[in-house]
This record gives sequence, structure tokens and C-alpha cells, in this order.
Amino acid sequence: MTTPAPALLIAGHGTRDEAGAEAFRDFVRELGRRHPELPVAGGFIELSPPRSPRRWASWWSGGCAGSPPFR
Repeated sequence: MTTPAPALLIAGHGTRDEAGAEAFRDFVRELGRRHPELPVAGGFIELSPPRSPRRWASWWSGGCAGSPPFR
């Protein structure tokens, strides 16, 4: 039996601010770039808005101010 290689999963809280969400994604990418031997991935605990501006209206109208819809 072999021991699996280490990996890193980073959980971000989530944000409705696209710049904040992109900053988190940049952070995850930078960690992966600095440690190519280590699989690095990240995601949000709470949903963040879609990257596409066209989908923003449907995301916002489908949920209330406190929680976006699950799709």
C-alpha cells in the first residue's frame, strides 16, 4: 500500500464582489504556480456571483439579498 501524495484544497468564504472572488482565485493560482509539485485547488463555502455579466441578472433575481440560488 502506498501513501497518496499530498494536495492542498483552500476554502474561501465567498463574496458578492467579483474583484474579491477573482483575488481569491489569483491567490490559489499563485500557490499552485509556486508549488508545482503540489496539486492546489480552491473553492467557496458560500456561492459567489457568476463570472459572466450576462448571468449576473439571473443570479441576482433568482435569490434573495442574503443567499443566491443554487444552480
